Amino acid sequence: FQIQKENEKYVEICNKKIEKYNDPITPIQDLNNEFIGVMNEPDSCYCRMYTRLLPRLLIHKVKHNNKELEFIRPSFNKYFVPTLILEKADTFISYGIANDINFEYTISELYKKNLYAFDCGIRKINKQNQYLFFESECIGLDDFVMKNIGQISSGKIHQFKDKVKELNLENKKIYLKINVAGAELAVMPEILNHHKNLTGINLVINLDTSQRLIELEKLLRDIEKNFVLVSRYETPDKKYCNCDYKNKDLATTISLTYINKEYVDEKYIPFKQSLNEKNNYKKMYTLGNYITKFDISWILILSEKIKLFFGES
Repeated sequence: FQIQKENEKYVEICNKKIEKYNDPITPIQDLNNEFIGVMNEPDSCYCRMYTRLLPRLLIHKVKHNNKELEFIRPSFNKYFVPTLILEKADTFISYGIANDINFEYTISELYKKNLYAFDCGIRKINKQNQYLFFESECIGLDDFVMKNIGQISSGKIHQFKDKVKELNLENKKIYLKINVAGAELAVMPEILNHHKNLTGINLVINLDTSQRLIELEKLLRDIEKNFVLVSRYETPDKKYCNCDYKNKDLATTISLTYINKEYVDEKYIPFKQSLNEKNNYKKMYTLGNYITKFDISWILILSEKIKLFFGES
């Protein structure tokens, strides 16, 4: 608890020291002089803010109608989705396609529901089925397309509320996937105004700077007001840091899956935070052998359980 309190104090310190936002990163080379990763200083703002964010990344076990959730992982990608939030949805919306439409094709074909996909960095897709619709548009901002992906934006931008109205979805239930190359901080607050319409969210977050970690901690707390985190998948990125409560392997991109609290009858934080419990996955989809474990210290998990017990989380 003392370490967490100290990290809270560092928020103000890191906010004031703008130069600390992008902490110095030193390349690591092996004996063959090949690049194998990077090192952050253990006492850097980045490591302290990473530790502060970890409680927001703890997944929950959830029961609905006295049954545990079942998941699918279409196309072996980073989206682990409870079948319940797809079944409860009237339609699907997906932001961020790049050059891979397999996820969108799979769930729209499987559930026979319209899926509206948007990405201003590409102009067209191979439609593949009658339920899949695409527009070359971005949500909120498009500068991330140029800076982070190197694609040329179509220049067509919209807000979530306007698209919901345009598609006549104001009174519909929506499953949302959002992978917007770092723009999640800018667009999620407006999306959360529609939390009653959303059965669940697959959100990809980028943990590339100290400043982003500080802002993400607040955003994820806001999401937790109406949603419960039930799955988490990290994209391996060999970055190392002696962050408290976390092993040395850090991820700078993580996919989070949330379910609306409307469908949650029971929930708890398990000590086992691995995704390898294959019994909870639909048999038609296989997990494969390589699933990241994202090891978090049991000490942090225990402290969060205690805080929840006393209503302090």
